[in-house]
Formats: sequence, structure tokens, C-alpha cells
Amino acid sequence: ILNTREKLSDVEWIKNCYNHTSKNFNILNHNDFEPYKKVFKNRVNKYLSETLDYDYDEVILLQSWINLTNNGESHHSHDHKNSLVSGVFFLDGDMNSGDLILNKPYLSSFSPNKKNTDESVIRHWDQFYIKPVTGNLWLFPSYLTHLVSPHMSSSVSRVSISFNAIINRFGGPGLTQLRISHLTS
Repeated sequence: ILNTREKLSDVEWIKNCYNHTSKNFNILNHNDFEPYKKVFKNRVNKYLSETLDYDYDEVILLQSWINLTNNGESHHSHDHKNSLVSGVFFLDGDMNSGDLILNKPYLSSFSPNKKNTDESVIRHWDQFYIKPVTGNLWLFPSYLTHLVSPHMSSSVSRVSISFNAIINRFGGPGLTQLRISHLTS
């Protein structure tokens, strides 16, 4: 793990409703945070193939940024409609730094990329609370609304790296390309 406080001194911040976000929305391409990029892509690969049973060629990290939440701050409820998987990695904080809260989806989500639709994997909960433990990475479907409860620690700020990922199917550079060889083999 990087020396968080030292690396964050170079980060430019913007106000994001109730907390702060890095101005750079490709933070994993920055030299100081590049080591995390490979780890996050590997974890997303494992999550998609083993947990969600998806069939794809490549994981693409679309955006990545840092969240800074100080005492009394929180993060508003939102989702990420532009991606498939979202991730939160806790860089710094303590058990009073505000829980990541995932809300239960009330509408079914259709995805043509799924290989298996076994309903036995559906969990029964309204909200799932995740304590911010430094070094933990949490991945979840981007359509889930999520938020951060108020940060109640005056001794340390809550710092996390967040990112969104999509998949590339059929090896093309974008979602609009289709290689005919995949259809004929």
C-alpha cells in the first residue's frame, strides 16, 4: 500500500456534493497509482468470470478517481449507468469513517452477456453495509445505488479509490465493432 498521505498531497480536489473527489478521473493512469490498476483489473476479471459467470474478452477501466471524506461529510446516493462493474478500494480511514451502503435493486436488470441466470445467487437484503477497512476492495454491479454514511472520525480522513469497468466482447476496440469470424466459427 502506498504512503497515502504523502501521495495525496499532489492530488487536486473538487467538491462533490457532500465530500471531495480528485479532479483527475483517470487516477489509475497516474504513476503513483498505476500499481493498483493491474490488481483491480485482475479482481474484476475474477468477479466477472467466477461470480457473475460472464463471457467476454477484456476488462476496460473507464474512469478512476479518489474520494476524500472528512469528519461530518458523507457521499450522496448514486449509481453508475455508464458501466458494468464499480469498485471501491479503501486507502485510509477507520471503522467510524462512514460505511459504504449498497441498496437493493427493485427492478430486474437484463444483460445479454450473462451465461447463466441461476436465481439461487440472488441475495435477500434491502441495504448492505460495508465497513471501511484499509486495503479492502469491494466490487459490485454498477446499477446498484450506493452511498457513504457520515464520516464520524476526527482523527483520520476516509480515502478511497473508486473506478468503473466495462467489458469488451469479440476483441474489438469498442462496443460498435463486431468481428464476423466469431460468428462463423
